[in-house]
Amino acid sequence: MCKHIETGAGVTLETLVLRNTSIDDNGIKKLSNSLVKSKDADLKMLNLNCNEITSEGVKDVMEIVKNKPNLEILL
Repeated sequence: MCKHIETGAGVTLETLVLRNTSIDDNGIKKLSNSLVKSKDADLKMLNLNCNEITSEGVKDVMEIVKNKPNLEILL
């Protein structure tokens, strides 16, 4: 999935719902790196509820927030 986000394939990504998908700190790091690199990911809403992200992974979530200024909703 991260590779597809990074390359974009010409599709704009505005909403990403990954609720209850068992994403851990390693997964959020990979996702964060891909979203930050992607020019096509113009996120407005990101749902990461009910995952396994710890305080360590929150640093990567904050990288997403910092690099995606149009992000309005973070769950």
